[in-house]
Amino acid sequence: MTIEIERRALLQMLGLGVVGAGVLGDSLTVLAQGTDAVTIGWPSDVPGWDPNMHFTPDAQPLYKLVFDQPLDQNPKLGLIPKLISKWEMAKDGLSMTVELRDDVTFHNGDKMTADDFRYTFFERLKSPEKLDIKNSWRKVSDIEVQSPTKAVMKFSAPAPPARPQRSRPPGLGARLS
Repeated sequence: MTIEIERRALLQMLGLGVVGAGVLGDSLTVLAQGTDAVTIGWPSDVPGWDPNMHFTPDAQPLYKLVFDQPLDQNPKLGLIPKLISKWEMAKDGLSMTVELRDDVTFHNGDKMTADDFRYTFFERLKSPEKLDIKNSWRKVSDIEVQSPTKAVMKFSAPAPPARPQRSRPPGLGARLS
């Protein structure tokens, strides 16, 4: 049996075979080296690996893969615990008590404490360093450390701001005849 293949089709198949072998060869080389490197295809460049330095919406999913965050949101925008296990807002909205998980360690093995929480979300943000997230935390006036896993965030104004009570004039919404 004889199969006839046009010269152009043969060259294309050979070219694909060479490219495929190159990709496979590179993959096998990486596997053979036992490297810890990960390559991710992403549509934009990450400006830096400090999630507090730059607010880049495109990079947020990558930051979430690398860094844990205090709280997250579910699909219905409800808060879910991450590094913070419990939180309670004061009735006046001027403070919030947070309890941190006691089983969190940094890459070097040190335990995360309320002092680390205070540094990240108060001291560092009050420094002259330019950080994109400073505006988001502008109402935090202090974070008092009460224990290694408990802190109280103090706010300069109610957070979230209380909604003003609006009274409706009599008859508003009544059907006019």
